Amino acid sequence: DLLAHGLIRDPYVGAPEAELQWIGLADWEYRARFDVDAATLAKPNAELRFDGLDTYAEVRLNGKPLLRADNAHRTWRARVEGRLRAKDNELQIVFR
Repeated sequence: DLLAHGLIRDPYVGAPEAELQWIGLADWEYRARFDVDAATLAKPNAELRFDGLDTYAEVRLNGKPLLRADNAHRTWRARVEGRLRAKDNELQIVFR
């Protein structure tokens, strides 16, 4: 995302490792808001699926802890029935 937004130069061109090491020393946070339709809210086994959370991540849904990831090479699933709202859900992921 840093490259896509023009905040860093291409890490695969040349040898910019030293100037990019700060990236791994910071925590990064993503937030998204979304609505859920009535059919999804009615499902007895609703879950969120995460493909490739990068190693250490904490996921919260509507302000409450949902999962802690510690492996980038797997799919993570979290049950969310009873935790979703029809409007204005907030998903927060903090990469450590």
